[in-house]
Amino acid sequence: MNVKTARKIGFFAALSICLGSVIGIGIFLKNISVIKAQMIDENTFSFWSLIVSWILASIISLSAAYSFSEISSSKVGKSGLSGWIGVLGGEKQGWFAKIAHSSVYFSILCSVIPILAVEGLFTAINKAVNGANADPIPFYWVFLSGMLILVLLSCFNYFSIENSAKFQIVGTISKIIPLVLVIIIGFIGANNSHILDRPDLVTPNINGNGGINTETGLPVIGVPVSNSFNLSGVFLSLPAILFSFDSFLVVGNLGNDVKNPQKTVPLVAVVTIIISAIVYVSISIAAGLTGTGDAAGIISTIIGKSNQTAIDGISITINILITLSAIFVTNAISMGTLRSCESLVEDKKIMFHSFFNKLNEKRENLGGLTLYAIQIMFYIILFGIPSVVMNNDAILDSATNAPVVIFFLVYAYTMILGIKDRYTKKQCKQVKGFMFTSIIAITFILVVFCFIFFYENMYVVSTKPLFTPSSSGLFFGNENWQWYKAYDAIMFWSIFIWTLTFPTINYFVVKKQK
Repeated sequence: MNVKTARKIGFFAALSICLGSVIGIGIFLKNISVIKAQMIDENTFSFWSLIVSWILASIISLSAAYSFSEISSSKVGKSGLSGWIGVLGGEKQGWFAKIAHSSVYFSILCSVIPILAVEGLFTAINKAVNGANADPIPFYWVFLSGMLILVLLSCFNYFSIENSAKFQIVGTISKIIPLVLVIIIGFIGANNSHILDRPDLVTPNINGNGGINTETGLPVIGVPVSNSFNLSGVFLSLPAILFSFDSFLVVGNLGNDVKNPQKTVPLVAVVTIIISAIVYVSISIAAGLTGTGDAAGIISTIIGKSNQTAIDGISITINILITLSAIFVTNAISMGTLRSCESLVEDKKIMFHSFFNKLNEKRENLGGLTLYAIQIMFYIILFGIPSVVMNNDAILDSATNAPVVIFFLVYAYTMILGIKDRYTKKQCKQVKGFMFTSIIAITFILVVFCFIFFYENMYVVSTKPLFTPSSSGLFFGNENWQWYKAYDAIMFWSIFIWTLTFPTINYFVVKKQK
C-alpha cells in the first residue's frame, strides 16, 4: 500500500481497531477466575476486593497508556513499540524488541486467537442442535475453521487496510452492545438476583464452591459480602485482569496508516483504556452483585428459572457473541502483525531479508506478507497440531499467557527508558504528568511480573504436586489429555527462553549475511 496516496485511517477507525484488540473474549468469562481469587471461605467472596482489583488494574493500565503519550512522540512508523525502544535505548535494543514483538508476541496471538475464536460458535451450534449435554465437536473442525478465518482476515488486511478498519468499527459497535446489556441487567437485579449480603437467597452446594440462587435457579460462584476484604485476592487476580487491558499499543504499529499519528496514536491508546476500564469495572460490579462471573449468567437472571429454553438460548447467543468478539480481536492483531513484518523486511532486520525484499520488488509488501505467513505457520504447527491430537484447547489458552506477561515487562522497561531520556537526550515531546504515571505503572507491572515469574512458575510448581489441574482452556477438554499447572510453567519458560534466543540468533545471522 502506498501511504502517500492511500486514504489514511482516522481517529474513530483507529480507536475501533485498538478497542477491538483490547476488549476481547476475556471480559465475557474473566470474572469467574477473578471472583474465585477473592473467596473468603468455600461459599463467600469479598465484593470490595473484586471491585478494587479491577479499579487498580485500570489505574495501572491507564498510567501506562498515558506514559506512552510521551514515549510515542519519539518515532512514527510501522514498528510501534520496538521503534520507540530503538530511539530511546539504541539500535540494538530496538532491533531485539522488533524481532521479539513480531516473531513472538504478535505471531503467537495471531496464530492462536482465531482458533479460540470459533470455539464459542461451534459450542453454540452443538448445543442448539444436540442439546446442552451434547458431546463436543471434534477439535479439528475448530482448528480448520479458525485457520480459514485467519486467512480471510490476513488477505483483507493485506489488500485493503482501509476497508478492514471500517469492518473493525462495525465489530466494535456489535461488541459493545451486548456488554452494555450485561451491565444494565446486572445493575437492575431482576428476580432477586442481587445476593450481596443475602446468603438466604442461595442454597449452598454440598461440597462448597458456591451454590444455586433459589430465585433465579442459576448457579453462583459464591455469595458476595461487603464486610470483608481479601488483600491477597487482589494480587492473585491482578495478572489475569491486566491481561484484559493488553494490546492497547497495537495502534502504534499502524503509525504510517493513521492520520496525524503524533496526536492520534497516544490519544487512541488512552481513550481505549478509559472506555475499557468503564466497561470492565461496570461488568465486575454486576458480577459481584449477582455472584455470577460470566456474561450469559448475568443476562439470564432477567428470565428466572421458569424458562430453561430461554436460558439455553441466551447461553448460545453469548457464545456466538464471544466468537464475533474474538474475530474482531483477530482482525486487529492481524493488522499489527502484518505491519510489524513489513517493517522488519523494509529495515532489513530479519534473516534472509534479501529474499523477502526481492518479493517486495515483484509486489509491494509481498515480502512482509510471506514473512507473516511463515511466522504464523510456525506457531500453528507448534501449538495447533498438538491441540488437534489432544482434542483439547488448553495448550492454546496457555500459549497466550507468556507473551503478554513478557511484554508487560517490556512496557515497563520502555517507560524506564522514557524517564532516562527526559534527563539526557530529550528526544520525546514532554507530557505533563509523565513521571508520576510512569512510576505507578512501572512499580505495579514489576510486582505482577515477579509474582508470575517467581511465585506461579517457580514456587507453586515446585511446592505443589506435579499433576495439579490447570485452569487453562475455554470450551474444549479431554479427560484422556488432562492439562496441569506444571505444563503451564513449561509453556511459560519455553516461550520466555525463545523470546531471548530467537532475536539473538537472528541478530548474528543478519550480521553475517550483511
